[in-house]
Amino acid sequence: MAVFGATLARAAGPAATAAEVGAARPTQRLQLVFPLAVDAAGLQRFTDEVSNPRSPLYGHYESIEALSRRFGASAVTRRRVLAYLRAHGARGVQIDVTGLFADATLNVATAERLFATPLERFDAVNGARYVAPTTEVRVPRALAGAVTGVVGLDTDPVVNRDAVVPARPQGAAMAFAAFGSSELSPSGTPSGCAGAVDSGGFTPAQYLTAYDYGAVHQAGFLGQGERVALLELDGVDSADVDTFAQCFGLPVPPIDTHLVGISSAPAPNTETTIDLEALDAAAPELSAIDVYETSGNAVAFLNAFSAPLKNRATRPAVISISIGSCEPATQEAANGHVITLSNYALDEEVASGITVVAAAGDDGSTDCISNSGVPVHQAAVSYPASSPYALAVGGTNIQLTAANQLANEIVWNDLPESTGATGGGFSIQSERQWWQTPFVHGGPRLVNHEPPRALPDVSMLADPYPGYAIYCSTEDCAHGGGWTRLGGTSIATPLMAGGLALTDQVLHAEQRPNLGLVAPLLYEAAGNSSIRDLIFRDVTQGSNDIGAYLPGGGGKPVGCCTAGPGYDEASGFGSVDLGDLIDFAAEILPNVHLRLAVSVPKHQHPVRSGRLSAEVTCSTGCIVYAGAAVKIGHSRPFAVYANDAHGTLLRSAGRAAFVLRFSPAQRRKLRAALRHHVRISATVIGYVVELRYTLRGTILNQEARRAIRITS
Repeated sequence: MAVFGATLARAAGPAATAAEVGAARPTQRLQLVFPLAVDAAGLQRFTDEVSNPRSPLYGHYESIEALSRRFGASAVTRRRVLAYLRAHGARGVQIDVTGLFADATLNVATAERLFATPLERFDAVNGARYVAPTTEVRVPRALAGAVTGVVGLDTDPVVNRDAVVPARPQGAAMAFAAFGSSELSPSGTPSGCAGAVDSGGFTPAQYLTAYDYGAVHQAGFLGQGERVALLELDGVDSADVDTFAQCFGLPVPPIDTHLVGISSAPAPNTETTIDLEALDAAAPELSAIDVYETSGNAVAFLNAFSAPLKNRATRPAVISISIGSCEPATQEAANGHVITLSNYALDEEVASGITVVAAAGDDGSTDCISNSGVPVHQAAVSYPASSPYALAVGGTNIQLTAANQLANEIVWNDLPESTGATGGGFSIQSERQWWQTPFVHGGPRLVNHEPPRALPDVSMLADPYPGYAIYCSTEDCAHGGGWTRLGGTSIATPLMAGGLALTDQVLHAEQRPNLGLVAPLLYEAAGNSSIRDLIFRDVTQGSNDIGAYLPGGGGKPVGCCTAGPGYDEASGFGSVDLGDLIDFAAEILPNVHLRLAVSVPKHQHPVRSGRLSAEVTCSTGCIVYAGAAVKIGHSRPFAVYANDAHGTLLRSAGRAAFVLRFSPAQRRKLRAALRHHVRISATVIGYVVELRYTLRGTILNQEARRAIRITS
C-alpha cells in the first residue's frame, strides 16, 4: 500500500468485476480456513487488561500457547473438526497455533458438496482467473457450533498489486504555500554516498535526527536482540538492501524469508525493498528481520497474520504490515470472516506482547480503488490499519533545519499534481476503543450504533516529494532503478516499527516487558499536556481529502479529513519523538520480573508499644521503604511512615525491616478506639524505588500491600 508499491483490493464483488466462464474444475484443490468457536470476548477482555496502563495487569502478557488453550477452541471442538475434515478427504488438516481456526485443503467437488454451493470460474478484469461460489455458503450441519464459516472458496485476491508510479524529477517539486499541496523542496543537510544525496530524497541521518532516533542510537540501542517481522506480497533483491546500507555505513541484519501459502518466492519488488531499507535505517542491528511472503488471496492473507507465531524461537517483538485492502472490500470477503478472523489473530498477538504496526494507506480518505486503478469517490479506510489491535501509521511531509531538526510538518496530500495522500478517516467495521474515546468525536455510527474507530493514530514522513532516498533495481522502481526518491505510508510504517523495536530493547534492558498494544500507552501520554508536548509533534496543517479530483464526485470533496490541534483523522496525534516515547514507556510499564512483597511479623502490640514493625522483600536490587494507612472504624484513614525517609538499599535480592512509629496524638486515638471496642484496621504498604535509569535518568515506584487488624 505504498507509494509506490503494492496493495489495494477491489471495491466490488465478482459480479461487478469479473465474467463467469464456467464451472470450476472438480479436481482443483482449494486451501481453506475454518473459523472455530472461540472465547473472543474473553480474549478481548484479557487484552484490555494487559494493555491498559492503569490496570494492575498491565504488561503481564501470556504466551501464544497459553492464550490458545485459554481462549481458543476447546479440545472437544478441535477433535471434532479435525475428525470431520479428515473423514471427508481433506488434506493438510491442522489447528492453527492460535487455536482460532483450522486449515485444510479440499478439492472443488468435495467443497461443493459439503458447503451446498456451486463453484464457478471467473475472469477478472486484470486477466486473472479465480473460483468463487455462486450461492450462499452453508456450513455442514455436523460442524454446527464448532465452525462459524469457511474462507477460501473465493480465490479472488483480497489484496492486489499496484503498478509503481515514477516520481517526477527533483526540480518539479511544488511549494506548499502556493498551491495547497504538501510537496516541498529538499531541506536539512543530507549525508551519505553521492548517489543518495543527488537523488534529493531525505537520507537516514536526516529523518532519524528529526524523530530523535539518533539519540537512541548514540546511547547504544540499535535493535540488538530484537526481531521484527514484515508481511509482504513480493520478494526482495538483497543486493539492493546491501547497496543502501553501504551508502550510509549501516550493517544489515540477517534477513530470513518465509513463504506463506505459496510454493515459490515471488519476484523482487520495490515495496519489500523500501520496507527493508527503512527498517535497516531505524534498527540496523536487529537480531533478524523475518520477511513473510504471501499472495493476495484471503486464505494466504489470514495465514500470514499468524505465520510469525508458529516458531516460538523466532517470534518477533514487532510486526510491520505495509500491505492492506480497502475496508469495504475486506469486509465483503467471505461474509466478513476475513476481518473477524484476522482481528482474532491480531488480538492474540498483542495479548502475547507483540506490537502490530500497519500502514494507513496512500489514497487519502478514499482507500478503495476502481477497476481503472483510480480511487473511488467514497470515504473508506484501509484494513488492517483499521483494526483496533494495530497501530495505524499515517503520512506527513517535513521541513528540516540545517541541523536536521523538525521545523515544520504537514499532512501528506500531493493534490493537484497527484492523488497521493495519507490514509485516514473512520472505520465501518471496528468500534472505537476505550483508549480512543476521550480524544475522538463524530464519525458515522456503525451498524450496531457504536462510534467507529478513527485512524491514523500517529504519522511520520511519507510524502514522496522530496521523499526518502532509496536504492532499488527492480523493474517497477521509479526512473528505471538505482538511487531514487520514494514515499508512502508503507515506508513510514517500518520506520515506526523499527523505533518501537528500539523501545522494546530499552525496556528489556530495564527488566520491562514488550510494548504490546502500544496505542493505549500513546493515548495515555496524549492525556497529559506536559508529556504530550514532549512525545508528539502536533500536525495542524493540511487535509487528506482528495475527493474533489476524483471521477464521479462532481468536483466535491468527500468531507474527511482536516488536521487541527490535538487528535485528527488526517494525522492522528502527529509524529513521535522516539527518545521521549522510550522514557515514558519505561516509566509506565511495570517490571514484570520484579517481585515485591510486604509482611507483618505476628504477636505485635502496636497500640501498647506505639509502633508497628513490617518487612519488605524485593526480588532484585532496589531501594525499599514502608508505610501504612490506619483506619479507625468508619473514619478516614491516617498515614504513618517508617523513620528512615530515604529507604533501605538492597544491592541484591533480599529483605529489609522497618519500624512505623505512631505520634502521641495517633496513639491516643488508637487507645480510645480499643476501649470502646471500635475496629482498627491497617494496610501496610511496601514501596520500591528501582536502581535503574532510562535514557534521561527517570525512576519508577512500585508497591505491595498487606491488610491487618490491630487488636492491642
